[in-house]
Amino acid sequence: MKTLKTLFLFLALVCAGNSFGQTKEETLDWLNMNAKDLIDCNFLYPSGKFKVWFIIQSFTMDSFTYKSGSSDSSFNIEDNGSLYRVAYKDIILLDVSKLSKTDGNVPRLIVKTKLNAQMKLDSNNNPTEYSEDIYIVFENEENAKRVIKAIMHLAKLSGAKENKQTF
Repeated sequence: MKTLKTLFLFLALVCAGNSFGQTKEETLDWLNMNAKDLIDCNFLYPSGKFKVWFIIQSFTMDSFTYKSGSSDSSFNIEDNGSLYRVAYKDIILLDVSKLSKTDGNVPRLIVKTKLNAQMKLDSNNNPTEYSEDIYIVFENEENAKRVIKAIMHLAKLSGAKENKQTF
């Protein structure tokens, strides 16, 4: 009888512990509803001659796509730039408060990925080349960190590994 009570208590605690975190579907829904409004941006360099942009395209169960680029200020953003896809499992998990920020005229947060994890896509959504590190351009740092935190949560649920450094 004691074993049965112990087993029941253990199962109740496991169920209670799992019920507080957002599921993958809930996080995905939140990102699809809010990320574009919170993070999409278009910057004009201080000189006024170049545009830089970062636009979320979509979030799916296993990856997300975004468009990013820079050009002469006369170019139309929708017609230019590069489309990228990143699998959540290839993101290296890191506490959002520890994200590094690049120097320069445009504020960007750097999200680390495994080597050659980020795919640059052609017009038919086929990979054309691979790279590392996602440079997320933003207007509001707090909003960018909220979106990145949700992406990191999806990455963790998708099996991404933490950045554990021995030295």
